[in-house]
Amino acid sequence: MILRTKRMTVALQSESADCGLSCMAMLASHYDVSIDLGELRDQFGSARGVTAATLMDIASAYGFVPHLLQCELGQLLQLKSPCILHWDMRHFVVLERLSPTRAWIIDPAVGRRRISIEELDQMFTGAVLTIKPGLPPPKSHKRSHASLRDVIGPTSGIRASLAKVLVLAAMLECVALGSPLLMQTVIDDVITLGDSDLLMVVGIGLLIATLFQCLLVAGRGWALSFAGASFRLQWSSAVLFRILTLPYAYFQRRSASDVVSRLESVKAIQSTLTHSFVEVLLDGTFGSIALVILGLYSLKLAFCTVACLVAVVLVRSTALHLKRERNEEAIHHDIRQQAYALEAVQAIQTVKANHAVSKVHGRWLSHATSHTEADFRISLLESNTQALVRLILGLEQCAVIYLGARMVLDGHATAGTLVGYMMLKEQFLAKASALTAKVMEFRLLRTHVDRLHDISRETIASPTREAALCIDAPTCTDGVLSFQDVWFRYSDGDPWILRGVSFSVRYGESVAIVGASGGGKSTLIKIAAGLLQPTQGRIHVGVDTEKVASVLQDDHLFAGTVAENISLFAETPDVQRLQSCAVASQIGDEILHFPMGFNTMVGEFGSSLSGGQKQRILLARALYRQAELLLLDEATSHLDAANERGVIQELSAMPITRVFVAHRAETIRSAQRILRLEGGQVATGETASILANQTFGVSST
Repeated sequence: MILRTKRMTVALQSESADCGLSCMAMLASHYDVSIDLGELRDQFGSARGVTAATLMDIASAYGFVPHLLQCELGQLLQLKSPCILHWDMRHFVVLERLSPTRAWIIDPAVGRRRISIEELDQMFTGAVLTIKPGLPPPKSHKRSHASLRDVIGPTSGIRASLAKVLVLAAMLECVALGSPLLMQTVIDDVITLGDSDLLMVVGIGLLIATLFQCLLVAGRGWALSFAGASFRLQWSSAVLFRILTLPYAYFQRRSASDVVSRLESVKAIQSTLTHSFVEVLLDGTFGSIALVILGLYSLKLAFCTVACLVAVVLVRSTALHLKRERNEEAIHHDIRQQAYALEAVQAIQTVKANHAVSKVHGRWLSHATSHTEADFRISLLESNTQALVRLILGLEQCAVIYLGARMVLDGHATAGTLVGYMMLKEQFLAKASALTAKVMEFRLLRTHVDRLHDISRETIASPTREAALCIDAPTCTDGVLSFQDVWFRYSDGDPWILRGVSFSVRYGESVAIVGASGGGKSTLIKIAAGLLQPTQGRIHVGVDTEKVASVLQDDHLFAGTVAENISLFAETPDVQRLQSCAVASQIGDEILHFPMGFNTMVGEFGSSLSGGQKQRILLARALYRQAELLLLDEATSHLDAANERGVIQELSAMPITRVFVAHRAETIRSAQRILRLEGGQVATGETASILANQTFGVSST
């Protein structure tokens, strides 16, 4: 029987192809070897996932001895835990524990699960990977944590704002500490002695203290709200700018909702820091002062109160690990739920055309149910923890009342002293409990900080294409664009897409790239546009980055007007240039017939336009930049023959260098030279006249 020696740390996958890498990181952590998932992804990751053989290579690289086994379900009982199971023919999970009727697995996509033996039998494919430490024992690889400042940058005004909040809050705490002393005075002096004049003085003092306390609460609330809003704006702006400057490949590996969710992590960190940081300082300081005063009241009673606090800290610490793990699962499920809902709405045409509303809703409901269950587990843990804390506080209350009443009856204390102690004790326990909770909250921020670390560890895309792509500019071939022995693949585990591609494009030349689908044509255009970096080789672009424009297959229009989309939201667009670019793109007359002309709203992603209209507006956007190098990837695939001929004629008349991917014969015939890609290599160069008698992945209109 597989026995669990200790509870494993869950490592959820952040990318769809990370399941195997996450499982390996979890297995390593079982042997106290810490491996950064991002490090694994950089060295061994693949856009299409990893195989069992790759996982064995990873284990060996980190000092483990791997064993890949093929076994039946009954044989799993004899294996040493934990181990990696191949799951549902497309996934990897960690088997943490197994009994004759149930199995405990960690699915890197959803977290820890308990399943029946029947479900295990249904999903388990028979492949098992186990590892054990080798000789010498494997060592942990330290994770390079970036500080929050590295991600968000400097924040203006943070020290001054926090200082104001701290002063106001400190004054409020001083007023609160004086309340027990006033109450003790009322009971021991006013009521006992019957001093009405003193009662008037104390009453006026209480009234003034109450009013002053209200003003301080309002002032502190205003200062916290202002600081929180200001910092959230600055930090969110810095993080979003950082995200937008990341390489294009980063976004290819993640869903849009997963990337944008980093901003929610900023919000969580900001809220904790601006509110909890001040409270921690004050609760720690004034809690210590209150404890000293409690000791002056009575050491016996103070001992009971401190013992209660120790018990509360132990309970909250025990619950912290579980809450952190469940918090990570809840965030992960929330991202998946939002991503699928967004995907369903964006693909509503496909959903309705295929009558798939029920299926799509069912899949979303599955993700939503997992998120709800994760939230429920967190709420249940918090409720149980809170109930246990209340029990401890209640027992302490009973003990203090009993012992304090005994002291009053024995003449060792007055009734006012007991009441004063009870009031001050409540303040102390409230501050100490809040301090404990806030410290735990700070530790839970590691989940959000790690999500920001994911973007901080990525290399920012170079702002200058030539500096990034051309290693030795003087040796590059002259021309607008040249590739020199360029190789490309997405990761070390992926096949080569481009293999030693070399060519040069002269100024003013028109070059068509043809070949079968999947041959690397779009990848070549993206490398030329600076979206992807070559794995090997050199690229030279002979014009300024601002003079390179492109229209790619998956380009988008933004929610805004036609004019804003063509000018890409320029503050003062050139109206004459807008019109001329629209005419050259064969969309000018149609725009004039739009309800508001160039001020017509196009909807999100151009939802109010046809496919051909979108492409022509995208082309107008590229021409508006007055580019010297134009890169086109199937930029006229949605146009009818007449509009396509018009676009070709307009572009041919312009003094602009064009490199374009096309499958239509008429479009290709407009080129002065043809590059044919076969198996990621340039097979031959042909003239457009020869193409008329040849076919290689070309269709006619």
